Amino acid sequence: MYNFACIPAGCFIANPYLLDMHLNHRAPRSNSYLNSNSGLPAGADRDRILDNYLFTLLNSTQEAIFLVDTEGVVRITNENATRLLADFAGNPLAANARLVDVVPSHRKATVAQGIWAAGRGETVRYEALYPGCKWLDVVFSPIFSPRGDIREICCTIRDISSQKQMDERLQQSEALHRSLVESMSEGVLFMPAGGGAIMANESASAMLGVSRECLRTEGLLCSDLTWHDRSGKPVDIRESLFGPLQHGEPLRNRVLGLRRKGSGDPLSWISFNGECVRNRQGGWLRGHVFTFTNITDSLRNREERDLFSRVIRETSNMVVITDAQQRIEWANERFYQVTGYLPQETLHRTPGELLAGPGKDPGEVAKIREALRRGDVAAGEILNYGKSGRPFWSHYNIHPVRDENGRLVRYFSIQSDITEMKRIREDMIRERLEHQEMLALAAAGAQEEKMTEIGQELHDNVCQILAVTKLYLGPILKGRDDGRRNARQVAEYIQLAIDEIRQLSHQLVAPRFKGKSLRQVLEGMLPAYSRLGEVQLQLDRLHEEDWQEDIKLAVYRIVQEQLNNIQKHARATRVLLRIEEAGRNIYLTLRDNGLGFDVTRMADGIGFTNIRNRVEALNGTMHLDSSPGHGTELSLTIPLNRTEPQRRFSADQPGHDKGQSLR
Repeated sequence: MYNFACIPAGCFIANPYLLDMHLNHRAPRSNSYLNSNSGLPAGADRDRILDNYLFTLLNSTQEAIFLVDTEGVVRITNENATRLLADFAGNPLAANARLVDVVPSHRKATVAQGIWAAGRGETVRYEALYPGCKWLDVVFSPIFSPRGDIREICCTIRDISSQKQMDERLQQSEALHRSLVESMSEGVLFMPAGGGAIMANESASAMLGVSRECLRTEGLLCSDLTWHDRSGKPVDIRESLFGPLQHGEPLRNRVLGLRRKGSGDPLSWISFNGECVRNRQGGWLRGHVFTFTNITDSLRNREERDLFSRVIRETSNMVVITDAQQRIEWANERFYQVTGYLPQETLHRTPGELLAGPGKDPGEVAKIREALRRGDVAAGEILNYGKSGRPFWSHYNIHPVRDENGRLVRYFSIQSDITEMKRIREDMIRERLEHQEMLALAAAGAQEEKMTEIGQELHDNVCQILAVTKLYLGPILKGRDDGRRNARQVAEYIQLAIDEIRQLSHQLVAPRFKGKSLRQVLEGMLPAYSRLGEVQLQLDRLHEEDWQEDIKLAVYRIVQEQLNNIQKHARATRVLLRIEEAGRNIYLTLRDNGLGFDVTRMADGIGFTNIRNRVEALNGTMHLDSSPGHGTELSLTIPLNRTEPQRRFSADQPGHDKGQSLR
């Protein structure tokens, strides 16, 4: 058995032709580097030179080489084979030893099968794990004689443990990278430059709304998707994303709108980053990798924040943000305009310190502190003072702001300058009190006037009737013959007195509307004014069920008061009373064909004052139109909701159009 040793590793397996050439004792063919022009001698010297060449090649290869016969007996080994056998058996290889006898027991069958297959002219190659975690690449190749039969079998064994370890590390690294990519909340997509399967993680599939199978085949060019720019206009995804990359530029924060084809859903906004992936030397392009996120909510939140920020900056209210110790961190421009402070003068100072003054209500300050101590919202009105000492009233709302753990981190305060509103409110209260005082005085005067009128009626009318009645009772009481005639006269005067007293009582006692309409009550009142001649009553489109009782009573008293005025002063023969409802308002008109008067001189009489007071109490308006010789028209508007302030009273000058004449 030959044993060639002592030469460093080289590459034998690339030239099995030399081994075949030596074993068959023939010169190299003309295409070998040992050709006929090499100057080799003939005979034994030539064989010796060829053996040296062969020995050098065998020991320069990295593989362990075993040359065995068809029975598996080892004939030739190199140095690497000797070391390998020492690792397997621990002893030198014995003469005529079979290769299958020196390998580990769990590999004997595999080696025997390789020798058997090579003996049949086949080349067998496999990888096997041997003791000591050593991976070996084993090749069995047949060596043919010049006649074409198999003469020997060459077994080459190469230690590939380092390569296997590197492959394993690469696989572990790839698995780790894949795991990291799969765990990312961002969408990740790798598109090979030469086509082929596209890598996409689960986030990419969820974010784009398409299956991973579709992404693996089509990527971002998926036909189910449409892409749009920020204005909503459709765009070509190739130009938008791949265009910059083709020019060698990285893609940064490119925002595109996404919608499934045929869907009416709002656009989802996706922000892309992209890079070109090249080999280690930066040469040929391997593909493009994209990472992307759905920023729809972020854009919406940013728009809301921008809107909120703009509102805070431009609002007419004062906005202040403080820390948990109530020290000012930020305030809007309105706060500085009202208080007169500069921003640098307010930082790290409390609003209570800045806005203090002599007229500040200690009770209101204590209420604010107690609410903030409890963590509640504080709201109310308080007197503040600016930098110059100018007082101003504020309506405030102070809200605590907490973090996700419920810890107080700051306060948010909104204040409105209500100084002018307070002044207007106080003026309105003062005017209301003055008006109420005037109404009370007018009511007292009207009551006094009414009592005087009733007294005069009792004195001038009822008392006179009773005095005449007494005269007629005299003869009756003395038993004179004309007593029967006088008794009838007495009865008539007594009835007349009763009628007069009943008329006075009707003016004093409020009517009862229960079970009666306004028309019925007014018609029941008209007989008392029979001396007016014709009184025409027109009531149109009235929904009395919506009227409050005080409105009905006021209308009744106003009509009664004006009919009294007409009966006493106008000498009218015709009167028109019209009441109608339209647009949640009551419109009342009383027109007569009497003497008329100058409204600039006589519109403040007791009767009209009573009417005006009643109208103002109902937030209505009164219009008086009259002139000497042209009768009088009284027009009223009374709102049913009593919310809109209206002009209270107006009077036309003589000669103005009074509408339809009753003459």
